[in-house]
Amino acid sequence: MVDRNDPDVALMLRVKGGDLSAYEELVEKFKQPVMNLIYRLINDLDEAEDIAQNVFVQVWKTRERYEVASKFTTWLFTIARNLGLNEIRRRTRHPADSLDEPRPDNESQPLRVVEDAASPIPA
Repeated sequence: MVDRNDPDVALMLRVKGGDLSAYEELVEKFKQPVMNLIYRLINDLDEAEDIAQNVFVQVWKTRERYEVASKFTTWLFTIARNLGLNEIRRRTRHPADSLDEPRPDNESQPLRVVEDAASPIPA
């Protein structure tokens, strides 16, 4: 059993009660460790920042379900890990098209038609 007097647990219990200043304090205290965890999973700093924000949105949305059964950081990092793994799964299902890859000839055909139409007519 976790001690309810643990500072992190006490902070989360205040958040659970709807205390916005406690929520801001919690975000400030844990945003960097959460972002570090996510970055180690996905290796993309911008995406890690976005997911970290989503972690704290999720914390706020699910605050009423928080139970003092384990360390607060275990609960928080589980949310972060799950959202990071969701991003990995999303990337696997829908890999981004690279902008550096050459376009197939059939995709550049409309551009050639426009260029030909805009060129001067030979005399």
